[in-house]
Amino acid sequence: MLIHYNDQYFKIFGKISDNENDELVAEFSRFDLGHINSLWRYAGFKFNGILNGKAYISHFYSNPHFFSELKVDSFKINDEKLGDVVVNSVWDNEEKAISLQAFAKRGNLKTISIEGEYFPYKNGLLNFDISLEKLRLNLFDPYIQSLASNLKGLASGDLKVLGTLKKPLFNGDLNLQKTSFTVNYLKTPYFLTHKVNIRDNNILLNDLTVIDQFGNKSTVNGSVTHNFFRNFKFNIAINANRFQFLNTQIADNSDFYGTAYATGLVQIQGSPKNITMDIKAKSERDTRIFIPLSGQEQITEYDFISFYRPGQDEEKETGNGNYKVNLSGIQMNFDFEVTPDAEIQLIFDPAVGDIIRGRGNGNLKMQISTLGKFSMFGNYVVEEGDYRFTLMNFINRSFDIDPGGEITWTGSPYDANMNIKAIYETKTSLNNLFGSIGADESTGSNTSTVQCIISMTENLMSPKIKFDIELPNAEEEWKEKVKNEISTNEDLNKQFLALLVTGKFVPSNQEGFESSPYSSVANGNASEFLSNQLSHWLSQINNNVDISVNLRNDNQLKRNDVEMALSTQLFNDKLTFYGNVDYQTSNTNNKVQSSSKLVGDVELDYKINKSGKLRIKAFHHSKDDLSMSYIEGKPYTQGVGFVYKEEFNTLGELWRRYWNSFNKVEDKEEVNNN
Repeated sequence: MLIHYNDQYFKIFGKISDNENDELVAEFSRFDLGHINSLWRYAGFKFNGILNGKAYISHFYSNPHFFSELKVDSFKINDEKLGDVVVNSVWDNEEKAISLQAFAKRGNLKTISIEGEYFPYKNGLLNFDISLEKLRLNLFDPYIQSLASNLKGLASGDLKVLGTLKKPLFNGDLNLQKTSFTVNYLKTPYFLTHKVNIRDNNILLNDLTVIDQFGNKSTVNGSVTHNFFRNFKFNIAINANRFQFLNTQIADNSDFYGTAYATGLVQIQGSPKNITMDIKAKSERDTRIFIPLSGQEQITEYDFISFYRPGQDEEKETGNGNYKVNLSGIQMNFDFEVTPDAEIQLIFDPAVGDIIRGRGNGNLKMQISTLGKFSMFGNYVVEEGDYRFTLMNFINRSFDIDPGGEITWTGSPYDANMNIKAIYETKTSLNNLFGSIGADESTGSNTSTVQCIISMTENLMSPKIKFDIELPNAEEEWKEKVKNEISTNEDLNKQFLALLVTGKFVPSNQEGFESSPYSSVANGNASEFLSNQLSHWLSQINNNVDISVNLRNDNQLKRNDVEMALSTQLFNDKLTFYGNVDYQTSNTNNKVQSSSKLVGDVELDYKINKSGKLRIKAFHHSKDDLSMSYIEGKPYTQGVGFVYKEEFNTLGELWRRYWNSFNKVEDKEEVNNN
């Protein structure tokens, strides 16, 4: 019998008979062990390597003789190279057993040595001695991949193997050297060098020292049990002292992320597919936890300012308001005593740095179920912190958090109640508010301390926002005067914005505000703010249509512009339409002459082929006011054309690509003709 593929083969020749001179031979030549993986898998192991050698059997009916000489080049288990393997075996007729000697050699190092007997007529009993010398631990990575990854290190020691081929029992001690792994969910790398005791189906961990990436230590006790290398179960306790328990980025977990150091107890129980982690700890210094809030829809609305995120991540929120993280098979229970050593940040808008940053005290409990549901309970009291207030990328001011502010969670991490006050303090004169007539010479012209206060209460995701302005060091008479001057919400909003933008009050009457030297700054900011609000509201009409509005005014040119742009994709995204309309008005002397002009641009882009490399484009554009063709009475330009795009690194690569495509077409035509 011969089985071959290219230069590799497996063949059996000879015969079995009563003749003592007859023998049956099995020969392997460059046989790839990868072929057997689809036929036989044992406990998750995958084998690779090139097998050469022969096995002989004779005297089969009387006094069987058997021996083999086999060699496996570049032998791998689970894609981890063990080296070259030599296997010699012989049949012990007296013991009715196969006596085997084998070793794996990587360079000059024998990583594995095996010697012993296999008893096929005694239910497959095993009796082997195994010696390991700097065996790489990477090959065991598949067994822990649901909990940890990047397993590295070396193992040395002696093991006794008893039991049967189907139910082997290992006993001995292994020294783990330069061992490291990363806990998947926490993204924390850990390191250890220690002895591990193996007793039958138990791996015992006794006072094992684990070190984080900064040299902090924890002590591990417990066991890992298995049913003959199946159905692994963990029962582990970790006592940690200022140990790193979290090292994640927003890409790892958009619900919360950061770096956490803690002192406490961690208990791990269960199987890799259904494991429970209980963590009870106190936060330590250098802990920074980030909770993004910009990942949710409308979170704040006020008459003057709105905070929002366009769109909702459907994968994060279910229909009943339960928020989920991408975690399966792991139940995590956190019981944290939060101290001022830890910094917690609530991120409203990471792009512009709209963040509440605080340190304080509290007891927080977090639960993450095996289905990924994330719950949070407890109360957090802010001792100190700041709020980075931003508006339309223009205003950026740091507010100090008033001590005693609270955030309380009762379930969903985003359904919390908050009561926080933030204060921005500046010094300015009251002259601008009252005018030269209303301000007292002794007080109005001198600078006074002014506080801009933002109060955020009720729901964390849609808090009630309240603005206020106070003069903490002024006399009651002046406090009352300021209160009377800023008597409406409109007045309060205007003065609040002026103080943030310019650090000064503006005249309380509208006419005075417009003529002030910083009115253009405030008006420009208001125009930009209004433009973005209109764009957001209009885009909500249809998710497939993007609408933007831009309002501009130019006091020097005495011109106002209203620009609206619309873009959408049609016919399964094959046709892209973009339109832009600009309505301009101008005044030459405020009273007599005025003019208006409507200009617009249109672009069409159509994908001719599926890849989009070949397109047809058409456009109708208005020209700039100062261009020569505009002056000559030709304010528009039109065009149509084909566009072909091909990406390549070198001209040689492009040439080979087209040459191969041309040859394929010729071959296909030749086949069709035949």
